[in-house]
Amino acid sequence: MLLGAGLLVGIAAGAAAGGWWMPGGLVLAGLAAAATERTRRPAWPELRATAAAVYATMLSLTFATYLVPGHAAGTAVVLVAVTAAAVGLGWTPDRHFRRLVTALLLAAAVAFVAVCLAIRPVGTGTAGVPAPTVLGVGGDVIASGVVLFALFAGLDRGLDGGLDREFDRGQRRGLVVLRPAGAIGVAVAVAGAALYQLGPARLGLSPAPVRDVLVAADAGALVGVAHAVVALATVTGMVVVLAAARDDLGRTAPAARHTNSMSPRARGMVLTAPPALLAAALAVLPTPRTALLLASSVALIAAVLGCVRPRGAARPACRSGG
Repeated sequence: MLLGAGLLVGIAAGAAAGGWWMPGGLVLAGLAAAATERTRRPAWPELRATAAAVYATMLSLTFATYLVPGHAAGTAVVLVAVTAAAVGLGWTPDRHFRRLVTALLLAAAVAFVAVCLAIRPVGTGTAGVPAPTVLGVGGDVIASGVVLFALFAGLDRGLDGGLDREFDRGQRRGLVVLRPAGAIGVAVAVAGAALYQLGPARLGLSPAPVRDVLVAADAGALVGVAHAVVALATVTGMVVVLAAARDDLGRTAPAARHTNSMSPRARGMVLTAPPALLAAALAVLPTPRTALLLASSVALIAAVLGCVRPRGAARPACRSGG
């Protein structure tokens, strides 16, 4: 679900960083996230909570860029406040609701790819656009992979523990492979379709790439539907990542000492406040892609440090496989 919401601006950020090689960056980001997300217990929950808060900023700015252009910062702050209040009071989308949203986003992705491929692209030249990157193929893949890492970083991991409760060990091992592979496949299909329709230069310059791709594909009538998908994906995603940030902070020793004696509602409000304040403060960032780059940077640092023995703590077991 967070991947679908992130792709709303991620395809533009990835195209700006990696050009035609953005799909390779998505594969790299997905594999890297899968290799680092097998720690049983996050060793640096504060960093994971920070990455989730920045991701919430990115989602709020995405909502504003698509639906309230020209008032991005104010809209983002209001949206953060509303979703943080809901999370603090204890509302978190359950597993079934999240699966429903994921299914709707998957259907929207399939429709998007079909529309892009059904119309021959027009005007994807390079006149008046930034100069091509000089990093080379490998550099382009790595650059876009770094920018897009947060899309796969599992910032909502552990929110409900659904895998451990619902499936036996053999089924979980299969899902460990299938889930990241499916996520990478969907992301590559969406990114490839957008590149086919706009080209990397125009796509990389677009503030609202899904809308611009639909207009370019002569499917402007679907823009209203796209806006509804944007609203659903971003608002639900914000609730999920702020709830995950709240739970990550609750695992830290200082928070446990100071909040365990509180009522559940009071504890939720106290733990939700720091990530919500950070997300609101970062609403001054110029674009959602800037927030995505910052979220990916923090998530990468958290992933690397999560595989390093913290001083005075046991070493987490990092295993590849997703």
